[in-house]
Amino acid sequence: MRSYRERIEGAARRAGPLIVALDVPARSPRPAEAAARIVEAVQGSACAVKVNFHLLLRLGPAEVSDLCSAARRAGMLCVADIKLNDIGSTNEAAASALWSMGFDAVIANPIMGRGALVSLARSAHARGRGVVALCHMSAPEAREAYEAAVGAGQGGDPAEPLYRRFHRWAGAAGADGVKARKPRSQPSCTSASIS
Repeated sequence: MRSYRERIEGAARRAGPLIVALDVPARSPRPAEAAARIVEAVQGSACAVKVNFHLLLRLGPAEVSDLCSAARRAGMLCVADIKLNDIGSTNEAAASALWSMGFDAVIANPIMGRGALVSLARSAHARGRGVVALCHMSAPEAREAYEAAVGAGQGGDPAEPLYRRFHRWAGAAGADGVKARKPRSQPSCTSASIS
């Protein structure tokens, strides 16, 4: 199997670099159908779709697998946007379940620690899957945590914002990408909702 990086780069060459969030409203009576309509609507315009935690839980494994298969037939990859963050064995078990449903990559929160992020990336890469590190969130309230200064007085390291440390860890771990807060000057174009 080709690596996640090779597959996402190929999909981006064909359809562009856009990754669309399948943010189906919680009130949607048929979330699987709503998500499938989004996949169909963005076919040829996006390289991947990301399935957030609340949609994954509402659909269950069989419907998620069907959704990932539909995205793949449309030329897109599937990313599990669950912000995985736990000890190594729990991360491994969660990732294995996600891979069996057809996901190509998982978004993980580096707050789990550098070693756990490295372990998750190695495990994912051994299976041809990817890891995207959550270095900062777009929610305004996330600035309080992700921009907090860390590191002063620890081994002589200067203080730096947490998101910068996460970005360094992601690179050192071999993460396949990072998810970060978009600059305020750029329009939001990573989410689509079709009712």
